[in-house]
Amino acid sequence: RQMVIFEFARVGEIFWIEILALRSSFFNMVVGPYLALAVIQSRGWPYICIFWPVLNFCFLYGNHEFAKHWLFWQDMLDIFNEVNPVDGVTDDNFYFRLLMVMIFIGVTVSLKRLTIALYLGRRTVEHFGVELEKLMAK
Repeated sequence: RQMVIFEFARVGEIFWIEILALRSSFFNMVVGPYLALAVIQSRGWPYICIFWPVLNFCFLYGNHEFAKHWLFWQDMLDIFNEVNPVDGVTDDNFYFRLLMVMIFIGVTVSLKRLTIALYLGRRTVEHFGVELEKLMAK
């Protein structure tokens, strides 16, 4: 189940970053330039580090039946129902802390990348601004 959630996070990265954020001006208009740049800068492992735990909280964390077994209502395959015990992994405090640490690390790295991108972008404009104006005037 973890691999399925991981693949959902990877597909989400392709959809949100590669398709919406980089190829659509609508995304930039809706969320604003800074948030759009933050999403773009989180590309790669920081995105996965944020949204894999978020999806885990949605689909795998907790003490309810769906978190323990996705196919809990069927009786044909015992591996997918209560016959195969979970033994408290999905609602363990360590699992919760691990997911929170992953989100924190992903957000921190994304904010660091955003800060560096803004800083280097401003420096580039300050240094090459006059030449850029000449080039754009042509």
